[in-house]
Amino acid sequence: MKNFFFIRAILLPIPRTFLICTLLFSIVNISSAQTHTPITKSIDPLIQGYWEYLPEGYNGNSNNYPLLVFFHGVGEVGNGSQTALPKVLKNGIPKLINNGIFPKKFKVNGKEYSFIVISPQIKTTDRNPQMVKALLEYCKKQYRVDESRIYITGLSQGGGTVWQLSSKGMYVIGKGFEYIANSLAAIAPICGNYPSSTESSAVLAKAGLPVWIMHNDGDNIVAPQTSKDWYNNLLANGIDPSTLLTLNHASGHDAWTKGYDPNWRPNGMNMYEWMLQYSRKSATEVTKDGPVTQPENQAPAAVINTAKTVTMPVDSLLLDGSTSKDSDGSIKAYAWKLVSGPAGYTLSDSKQSKLYVTKVTAGTYNFQLTVTDDKQATGNANVNIVVNPAPNVVPVASAKAPASITLPVDSLTLDGSASYDKDGSIKQYKWELTTAPAGYIFTAANAATVKLSSLVVGSYTATLTITDNDGATASAKTSFVVNKAPNVAPVASVKAPASITLPVDSLTLDGSASYDKDGSIKQYKWELTTAPAGYSFTAANAATVKLSSLVVGSYT
Repeated sequence: MKNFFFIRAILLPIPRTFLICTLLFSIVNISSAQTHTPITKSIDPLIQGYWEYLPEGYNGNSNNYPLLVFFHGVGEVGNGSQTALPKVLKNGIPKLINNGIFPKKFKVNGKEYSFIVISPQIKTTDRNPQMVKALLEYCKKQYRVDESRIYITGLSQGGGTVWQLSSKGMYVIGKGFEYIANSLAAIAPICGNYPSSTESSAVLAKAGLPVWIMHNDGDNIVAPQTSKDWYNNLLANGIDPSTLLTLNHASGHDAWTKGYDPNWRPNGMNMYEWMLQYSRKSATEVTKDGPVTQPENQAPAAVINTAKTVTMPVDSLLLDGSTSKDSDGSIKAYAWKLVSGPAGYTLSDSKQSKLYVTKVTAGTYNFQLTVTDDKQATGNANVNIVVNPAPNVVPVASAKAPASITLPVDSLTLDGSASYDKDGSIKQYKWELTTAPAGYIFTAANAATVKLSSLVVGSYTATLTITDNDGATASAKTSFVVNKAPNVAPVASVKAPASITLPVDSLTLDGSASYDKDGSIKQYKWELTTAPAGYSFTAANAATVKLSSLVVGSYT
């Protein structure tokens, strides 16, 4: 009679260690130096050599041991020679053995097991059921194999080999058609590159073969859908033993480093312990050696994605908890709270996966997210967000003055009252004349508006420097001209006798009373505009001149 086991898929963001209640799985006695032998041997046209690992004490007893066969990836293809075989040590189980970190023993249900590990080197990328059939028959003859405990695993190309060869059959003379699946106790293909079909999955289901499928959900070499298709087809065919699909939340092709790690127990067991649960009883029946208790529920992991700093005028925050994870279930509830921070904020619905915070002010905010899984376990995460004040905006200086003044006006007003600070206030004004004739006077040099007096003719440039409440400064200039006063025309004064009588024939013309209100007389010029001929000037360009040789007549 077949045993009934649970079927489940495990989605793993973070590897965890589980506590198993009724089954004890542990790694014991890890060797620091293990015997690993390269053997060149023609087993099949495609297998001309392999690596042999034998349990400790193998040659000193007559016990039978579980057989674990590992198939390498495409990069380790070779002809099985002593020169080519070291390529197989690059990844997976051979690498662990070669580095001395493969456990000598595994304890399952209180019983210790040790593996015979055979790692063949495949000559090409070709693969066929006869190749594996020949290898298994060779191992049964060459080694003391417990034929109820034969397990195969592989990575990438080797994972595809596991899929293809365990699901294919061949005609054996005298025995009829045989399937390799009927001789295996469990398989573990890792990122296998062989497509699934309903027919191939049916072969594994009919054989009752336990399968643990591993893949990275961000694999860029072999599509994760390949493993999902195998899993879905196996379930659709009603496979009896436990079928596991582990999708690691990771990018890249390498799912095997984690998969073969003896310390990685995503469902309470590492891959080797999981295999050793199963032994084959017949061509169609695989049984477990004892009851399996569900792993203890693991607390979910709360994850907060958000900007850790913002700078005002941005006054809102988004905290995203949607990437929180539960390795053995699902997140059922979210709860946000502000642990500390400035007052005045506004929160959106605190029971959603995302929290929106508005009206924040400068300061440090501490938020906590609590997530609850489907089994009521909780996990917490905290985040500090610093809200920086807006950077100070430099003030704007404005300096105004009349473009010019004309003497005798000798004062004007310098006006800086239009200066402003967009994000604060003006705390200081400072005026100075950077170019100017000497003698001017400020009524006050440190006010928004100042009066400048005692100005003289010339060009002036005034500079205003302002300082805001945060110490930022700005400057502005204004220029003006002081013009001289307009010239006032001089006043001419002419004095002379109203008449003279011959024989007096001379007189004096007096212009000395002429004057210039805003300057001085620089030139005098006399001329007779009407007069009889014959007169003479003693000088025509003096303030006072003598006119002689006059004759009877009228003179102007």
